[in-house]
Amino acid sequence: WKRLDVLVEGVPRLSSAATSLSVVLVGVGLERDRLQAQDLGVSDQLPCLVFRSDSERFLVEAAVFVLRHGFEGMPNAFPEVMAAGLPLILTDASPGPLAVVEPGVSALGVPSDDPTSPAAAMTSLASDSDRCKRMGDAARARIASFGWPQLEPLWQSLLVLS
Repeated sequence: WKRLDVLVEGVPRLSSAATSLSVVLVGVGLERDRLQAQDLGVSDQLPCLVFRSDSERFLVEAAVFVLRHGFEGMPNAFPEVMAAGLPLILTDASPGPLAVVEPGVSALGVPSDDPTSPAAAMTSLASDSDRCKRMGDAARARIASFGWPQLEPLWQSLLVLS
C-alpha cells in the first residue's frame, strides 16, 4: 500500500497562476515524498529538506503554509506559523489545527483525500496577495488570543486563585 501525499500529488496540478510558487517540504521522514516526487516527475519543483535548525528562515520567506499531514493532533510548528502571519491551508484530517483557526478567515480547509484541493487553494492564494495578507494577519491575531495574558484569568478562576 502506497499512500500518496496530496500536496506532492497536487504540485503537477498547480495552475499557471501558481507555477511561480516555490514549494518546499521541510521536516523529517521525507524519503517517501522524495520518491513520490520522482515518480510524478516533479522532483525539480519540489525540494525535500530534512529537519532544519533555521526553520524561522522558511517562515520569513514563505507566502503560505500547507499542513499536509493526514492526521496530527497539534504540530509544534503550527503556532509558530500562525504567529509569523502566514495564511494556512489545512486538510480536514487535522482536527487540532482546524479547532484553532477560523476557516475562510485565517485558513483554508481542503479534503485530505483530494490532491486537486491543495493545488486549487494554493492557486487561489497565489493569485490574491491581499487575501494572503488578510488571512496571515487573522492567523496572527487568532493565535495571539491564545496567549498567556488572555488565558491567565481563566486558569486563575478555574484553580480558584483569584
